[in-house]
Amino acid sequence: MPDSKPVTDGGNMFPPPYGMRTMATSLAIALVLGCGNDAAEPAPLDVSGLYQAVSQPDPASCDPATATGILEPVLGAIPLRLSVRVEQLNDQVRLTALAAQGLDGRPVTLADQQPLVGALGADGSVQFTTHLTSHYTLEGRTFVEDASFSISGRFDLEANPMAFSLASQGQRVVREDDANAPVFATCTSSETTIAVRTAEPS
Repeated sequence: MPDSKPVTDGGNMFPPPYGMRTMATSLAIALVLGCGNDAAEPAPLDVSGLYQAVSQPDPASCDPATATGILEPVLGAIPLRLSVRVEQLNDQVRLTALAAQGLDGRPVTLADQQPLVGALGADGSVQFTTHLTSHYTLEGRTFVEDASFSISGRFDLEANPMAFSLASQGQRVVREDDANAPVFATCTSSETTIAVRTAEPS
C-alpha cells in the first residue's frame, strides 16, 4: 500500500518548491534558441491547451554520497502525473503546472510554482534554463540550495492530439545553515516528461 503522506515536489522539469516540485519560488528563465537566418521564422501551429503529462525522474546522485539519503525528500525522485496548461504567446510558450500526483497515488504539493516561459521554434523546439535559490528544513536541519536546470524538448506538431516531450538536467549546490557556509553536497538529477493535449483552447 503506497504511503499516503503528502510530499512536496523538489526538483524536476517543473523544477522544486524550490525548484519543475520544484517549476517554484523565483525562477530566472532564459531561452537559448538560435537560427541561421536573419529573418525570424514563423511560429508553429498553436500548441495551447491543457495537457496530461507523466514525469519520470532518474535516480539523483550526490557528492558526498552520504548526503543522498538526507536530501532524498527534495531531490524529486517521485514519478509524477501532472496537469499542465500551455499558452502560446505568438512566438513564445508558457508552461504552468496546475496539479500533480505521484504515479503511486500520493498527493504532491506544488509549492509556489512559477511558469516556464521561452521562445518557440518553428519546428516546435523549446529550450529553457532556470536558476533558483531555495531554503528548506530536513530532520531539523536548515539547508540553502542553489539550483540550475537545463530543459529542452519539442512539440510534435504532426501528432493528433498534440504532444510534447521534455528532458531536464539539473545541478544543486547545497549548504547547511546559510549561503556562505561550506558546500554540504553537490547533487545532479535528470528526468523526462511526456505530455498529450487533452483540451484545446476555447
